[in-house]
Amino acid sequence: MARRKARTARGELAKVAKGEEFFIETNILLWRPEYEVLITAEASNEDFRRDFLHRLQTGTGALDAAGIVHFAENGHPPAAAALDDFIHLAMEESRFDDLPVSVRNYARKVWSHRHPLPPLRYPSTAPQIINNFKRDLLITRLIDRICERWPSVPRLYPTKGRRSAAALVGGCLEISESQVRKIYLARRDFAATFTRFMDTYRLLSSP
Repeated sequence: MARRKARTARGELAKVAKGEEFFIETNILLWRPEYEVLITAEASNEDFRRDFLHRLQTGTGALDAAGIVHFAENGHPPAAAALDDFIHLAMEESRFDDLPVSVRNYARKVWSHRHPLPPLRYPSTAPQIINNFKRDLLITRLIDRICERWPSVPRLYPTKGRRSAAALVGGCLEISESQVRKIYLARRDFAATFTRFMDTYRLLSSP
């Protein structure tokens, strides 16, 4: 009798687990078309372009115009795209001579073809921290949301026959559970990793 009750209880728990997993996957898949547009490499680069442009226009933040120029000269795509917009807008409004000296010198280098424009996104041979920025952020937030809403769902590893949140998210986004787990764990050190990545551009000598 006791064994039968235990089997029945396990069966009920399994049904609950399956129901939760179905609900989670259905909702992720429902919103996937919107996610796919928002988490592309182009979308991530666009976010950083807007941030650089805002810094150029307002002069706010620790990174000044000379720093953004330095990034662009060393192949940072969002910095170069922001400078291009910043310079063209100033020219349209007859404010080119009012731009910082570093920006004017950069514009002249580009116009004289002494400094080619970098690509619109980082090449596959470069670290993908910017290209994957929004995708990795979405994955992290989805896992955290799932575990907050359903505490019984294991976060990163399957437990007692239950699929992990990493597996559920990865399955819907067509990424392996191990890759999702790696992305999630890497986000813990994102600030330090991002700083090191940006320093690879900051510490290079301008061409």
